[in-house]
Amino acid sequence: MAGGDTTVTEGLILVCTIAGWNWLFDWSAFRFPAIARFVDPPALLLVRDGRPVMENLDKQNLSMEELQRQLRQQGVDDI
Repeated sequence: MAGGDTTVTEGLILVCTIAGWNWLFDWSAFRFPAIARFVDPPALLLVRDGRPVMENLDKQNLSMEELQRQLRQQGVDDI
């Protein structure tokens, strides 16, 4: 993104620009629900009735091992 920029000032300008856009998108999504539909993706169900939803795991590029690891971190021992 920075191309050939090598100075600290140019790097700070790049970081501030990215942070500013991020803040603007977050603020506009909070203020205007119509924009929130485009900025914030809807929640995706990964486990239904104790069984993993493989189609949704594929959409999120998650393996079963990664899902199980995340569930263990949340305190779930068994799906």
